Amino acid sequence: MARMRQCSWLTVFLVAFAASQTIDKLPNGVEFQINATSSLYISITAAPADWVRVSLYTGKPSDTAPIAAPYISTAASQATSIMSDPTNAGVATAKNRLTVDLSQGGSNWTLADQDGSVISIQSDILAQRMPDGELRLSLGRAGNIYGSGIPSGSDSNQPTPLKADSGSVNATSHKAEAPTFWDDRGFRAFAVPVDLVASDQVDSQSLGWSVDGTTLHLTANAARLDVYLTVAVTAQSSVAQLWQLTAPPSLLPSYAFGFQVSSEAWVTADTIAKVIEQTRAGVSGLDAVIMDYHWFADTDDSAVSLNGSADRQDFAFSKDFFRTPATDRLAEWHQEHVHVGGMRWSRLTNNVSLSIAREQGCVVPETRSWNLTKPSCQQLLSSNLSEVVANGIDMFWNDDLDENASNYLETNQWASAQGKILGPNVRVYGWTRSYVPGLQAMGYASTGDEVDSSWTGLQQAVSMMLHAQLVGQPYMAPMMGGASKIQDTTLLVRSYQAAALMPIMRMHLPPSDPDRLPFALADSSIRAAVDSAIQLRYWLLPFLYSHHRRFIGNPSASRPLITPMISICLPADTQACPDRIDQWLLAGSLLVAPSLTSSSDVNVLLPSFQPMWYYFNSTIHFNQTRSQSFDVDLDQVPMFAAIGSIIPVGCSLATHANEPSVDPLLVHVYTGIDGNLSFQLDDGVSVNGNVVTVDFEWVESRQALTWSTKGSLQEPLYPLIQAVAFFPDLSQPLYSNVRTFTGDGYFSFQQLYSQARYGHDNV
Repeated sequence: MARMRQCSWLTVFLVAFAASQTIDKLPNGVEFQINATSSLYISITAAPADWVRVSLYTGKPSDTAPIAAPYISTAASQATSIMSDPTNAGVATAKNRLTVDLSQGGSNWTLADQDGSVISIQSDILAQRMPDGELRLSLGRAGNIYGSGIPSGSDSNQPTPLKADSGSVNATSHKAEAPTFWDDRGFRAFAVPVDLVASDQVDSQSLGWSVDGTTLHLTANAARLDVYLTVAVTAQSSVAQLWQLTAPPSLLPSYAFGFQVSSEAWVTADTIAKVIEQTRAGVSGLDAVIMDYHWFADTDDSAVSLNGSADRQDFAFSKDFFRTPATDRLAEWHQEHVHVGGMRWSRLTNNVSLSIAREQGCVVPETRSWNLTKPSCQQLLSSNLSEVVANGIDMFWNDDLDENASNYLETNQWASAQGKILGPNVRVYGWTRSYVPGLQAMGYASTGDEVDSSWTGLQQAVSMMLHAQLVGQPYMAPMMGGASKIQDTTLLVRSYQAAALMPIMRMHLPPSDPDRLPFALADSSIRAAVDSAIQLRYWLLPFLYSHHRRFIGNPSASRPLITPMISICLPADTQACPDRIDQWLLAGSLLVAPSLTSSSDVNVLLPSFQPMWYYFNSTIHFNQTRSQSFDVDLDQVPMFAAIGSIIPVGCSLATHANEPSVDPLLVHVYTGIDGNLSFQLDDGVSVNGNVVTVDFEWVESRQALTWSTKGSLQEPLYPLIQAVAFFPDLSQPLYSNVRTFTGDGYFSFQQLYSQARYGHDNV
């Protein structure tokens, strides 16, 4: 394989067809046969978001429109040019150009962007109908493949590498494999098949991909296969383009970024009330509790017959669980600024509910599982759940997917139906076990499979979170702490620390280990270390939430909350960080490396895209150092701020995400070069509420931090401000005075720096 500059072109070879073969021009592309004796046709057309689409089908269809799929944008597709002359066929969009050179017998295909850099690979066959009836599209010599799914929590005895060599698209309670991947040769693919049995239905579970020897193949047991392609030099750019094709992530409420606890050990509301009371009496925050099924069902539904039971309920609060009126309980918890979520399963259990749903065609035949393919069935689900939402349920956890249902479609349909109750001007937030494309646009995080309560389980939870980022799911809330009893208290602390640096900070309490929260820990040093991890989350929360809000405003131009190392290093730095799961970039400028082993030694790779990294909250710095080892105390988390970073931090003792602070907003400046930050605040709840934007700028030559403010909030979260400047030639940071945080302003550090560096005011 010959590589020239970056991989902005992709060349593949197609089995030759007669040069005299007719090339039909379509409104948005071209269509032709593989060869004169084959019944297999190919069309090349423009696709939404300036992708290009290759479609394979047997027999010339009357309609070459794209396969309808709920996770593909319906935006207009615009071809900037269409090539259909005797020597050249293909289509160009504003970003991509896919052509076939007919002068070579139709064997040479090229995917290109506008840069003109080239990479060539060879394949004997591009497209064919296999003997077993499957459609196969070969994309030449495979590169390294990333971003195809979220692995099972117990896939192996080691964390699942980020690089993959095969996938069979599905969505289950254990894993999620999406119809997309990024090849580090420089492109992202997304595939949609039409099922053979029902040609008008999308069944992405009939799709798979694999590397056979060195060749990358997409296969589908389908009458037709659409493959979307776009040039993408980096993993991160490929995810940004994937969101343009499917849907961009939605804005989550601010409480989604606070500390959250889930548990199936809570069999009565009294236990939750105790958790809230004792947490509020401590020194760490709490934003949400997520209940298991006990809140609406006394037992699971494993013994329920096909026709349901009169003594079961599906849409009401359990009196045995709440004991006092549920509305009163939920109101009390809300007064403590704790949001409440409840697990849902995808089946009906009450005989009357089942009968009504079946009459309307809303139940999968021979099961008790919802069938939400019809909008009327989604409306039926929404109306049934509306009362519990009105009475205090803030979010749902769709945890127990049904293997009898079409989970690939219904994962999104469940989220859509529930979101309609929670909206329209309230931000939707929820959890689901699996992931399918489009879920990120509905405000639903993925929790993934259960993990072991072991060091390997912790590493796998982190691996699952990083896999999610590469497949296009920025919101991941893995089961931190695992599903059984933690025997090693150091593991508990490290689990909290890793969770604090994830998109969503969640701790799970299984029945065998319900005492994982700080107030329940007997060892004072362990309790202090756990409190410190939760406090770290609330300390960073202003920075994290502002970054999330800014990212949602323009996902293509900024990094998401989590950036895996593979997205930072590839393609320029392939040897430096292959498949590293032990560190990642947080909010664009913080490199975090939580300890994921029993050893206190942590090795950190400092990426070369920044010339200097500061040890966070200190003047200790590292100049162009590739790797550093640290001996980490129990309450420490290695974190590094890039030179020029501006990082506002809040109050570590905050009790919840939206608590107004009596302490100043502390603005860290890691000096050495000019820096800037657009810091954004809002009410944390409204979709279209007021937004405050504070543009911070550090001018290195003047050693000054300035800011200008646009907008206002009814209740400012931070009425005061103070700046902290970290200089590489000083042993301690410098603190400005505290001032009112309104309008525009500045802090100058010239005099403070001169005094600290030279012992007098002027140099």
